[in-house]
Amino acid sequence: GMLLLLRMDTLMVEEISGRREAGIYGAAVRLSELCYALSPMLITLLLPRLGRLWGQRDEVGFRRLSAKSAGLGAMAGFSSAIGLWLVGGLCVQWLFGSEYLSSVPVLLIHCVAAIPFFLGEWRAAVLVALDKPAWTARFAWLAAALNFSLNLLWIPEHGALGAAWATLVSYFAGGMLATWLVPELRWMARLQTGALLEPLRCLVGPARWW
Repeated sequence: GMLLLLRMDTLMVEEISGRREAGIYGAAVRLSELCYALSPMLITLLLPRLGRLWGQRDEVGFRRLSAKSAGLGAMAGFSSAIGLWLVGGLCVQWLFGSEYLSSVPVLLIHCVAAIPFFLGEWRAAVLVALDKPAWTARFAWLAAALNFSLNLLWIPEHGALGAAWATLVSYFAGGMLATWLVPELRWMARLQTGALLEPLRCLVGPARWW
């Protein structure tokens, strides 16, 4: 659901700022989606284990695996962000040509957005295991509404860059911040927030996610 925001952005950029800005934004989106496409692998990896533990009524094991896998989701996001930061500019020039170099700042903002995106996908996997997928749809609608509103504010003045910032804010709000708004899900919000420190933990010692 969250990936649909990128489609919404592209359409709104073209409608408000024209095809040239939409092309700049679209070039960044194509590279961003390569990293975001890793999220189904994360869900496929998590769901069977989480579902088995919840089915066995092993709440302690379920919470423990949820905590470890939140770190895995965070590291997937950070790894995607760092990878795009390092090679994104070269990829844009190689794939699309120097006339699309103005899409690099858009891509760098999308790099940062990968972090709340992956943590939001982790939350979706946990909610499916808990048989509460409706919350994922609600969070996605919230993010879409916020993204639409921010696009209307920022695209007229900032073009593709404004749409990128709208995506980052919407992913953070829908993927992480909104979790705090639901009392029964605040344990997930605490895990999401703690997972942001996962790179520091990996520097201290080797990570064990399973």
